[in-house]
Amino acid sequence: MNRAATTVAVLTTLAFAGVARGAPDRAATSDIASELSRAAEEALADRCDLNAIDCVSHTLLRRAELDQFARRRLREAGCFPGPGGAGCADAAAVLRKIDSENAMIVDEIVTREGWPSLPKFTFEAESAAWLLVQHADHDPAFQTRALAHLSEASAADSRFSYQVAYLADRIAIHAGEMQNYGTQGRCDAGAWKPFPIADVGELDARRDRMGLGSYEQYLSTTKALCGR
Repeated sequence: MNRAATTVAVLTTLAFAGVARGAPDRAATSDIASELSRAAEEALADRCDLNAIDCVSHTLLRRAELDQFARRRLREAGCFPGPGGAGCADAAAVLRKIDSENAMIVDEIVTREGWPSLPKFTFEAESAAWLLVQHADHDPAFQTRALAHLSEASAADSRFSYQVAYLADRIAIHAGEMQNYGTQGRCDAGAWKPFPIADVGELDARRDRMGLGSYEQYLSTTKALCGR
């Protein structure tokens, strides 16, 4: 897994953890809520026939674009990308609706097609599906089903192994369990704080099997991102 992929994956993790950037402005975040609602309506209007492979790829990329746009706007406003302070409540509610719509769409695709993997789909479309599943924390049952499909794809193509690790850790943390690969954590006062990790002595061996770099390398990336 190269450094660019690591950075993207860490940013996905940070979207779960949240990075506060100053006190949110109620008027500004209210405007963002309206802006996100319009963007979500436009994305829904852009639906096509999911029986067509091109449509599936287009839809996954379109939904991932919306996902990242919404989270970026919340970060820019100083909100957590999830339920935050009162000033961010409206915008966070729109984000939750977007996440729910994204999960339903990906669930429909995965139920029909299985995991959207190579060579039938592009790596960009597959990565978009993974991103959207990562952000479906409101529906752990769906995440678990998606993980089973992703794990099957990973058995045939090891390039997906790191995605299995991130998603498995995410599901474990939300279930109140320890993570196996150390991918999940949060930024706290400019420093990365990992959530509990099982059997730390074997951590790098487990990470290596999933195509991840050493935990020390991972921490160097998270420290740089948290220190922004």
